[in-house]
Amino acid sequence: MARYLVHSTHDNQTALLADVGLKPRPWQAFAGTAGMVNVVNGAIAGVFAGVMLKVVVGSTASLAVTVGILAFAVSNWCLWQHHRCSWASAEHKLKVLFPNVPDSDGKARIG
Repeated sequence: MARYLVHSTHDNQTALLADVGLKPRPWQAFAGTAGMVNVVNGAIAGVFAGVMLKVVVGSTASLAVTVGILAFAVSNWCLWQHHRCSWASAEHKLKVLFPNVPDSDGKARIG
């Protein structure tokens, strides 16, 4: 039956990525739909924070822009952490039936 399998016979995350020649990258979280929505939400939060600071406090435009950029960064970081933890929780619930055996250098060995 193994000769009919096109992909790796292992089903854990490391082996699946190594099978198609990919390595996990931190920016990949922003490439999916949830990541793009996080960036848009962060931009909206940053604009809202900057406008509210300018209108309510009456601060300078440069301070409002700085606070907006900071709110954007903090919002994206918080949403990214939530996204990462949600995926880790979902992946932890999956049962790995055929784990791969890592090489001595820690890379996945397929086959």
